[in-house]
Amino acid sequence: ELFSAPLYVQYDEELFEFISAAEGSFLKQGASPTIFTHTVLEGSGRVIVGLKQGAGGKGVSGGGELFSMTFKARSVGTGLIEPTRTNFRNPSGVRLKVEPSGMEIEAQ
Repeated sequence: ELFSAPLYVQYDEELFEFISAAEGSFLKQGASPTIFTHTVLEGSGRVIVGLKQGAGGKGVSGGGELFSMTFKARSVGTGLIEPTRTNFRNPSGVRLKVEPSGMEIEAQ
């Protein structure tokens, strides 16, 4: 019953340049309206992502894409892009247990 999924995405600013973020279809199941935002914290290598169902949302279960992000390589090397500070909740506001994992990316 995922209703809201705010989190940070941490990345190495020396290796990657954040380009964009786009909402996925997962929370839109059942034609529920959603709210999607993202804010780049310049100089910190973090993006705050806000994603939740709007009023009347009942939460969704299963699998799918919450959002996608596009980065551009700034230099050659290997770095981690990873979700941090996840705060996923159901419609009642109960925190859901999640085990986020990052992706090691080779920039060329």
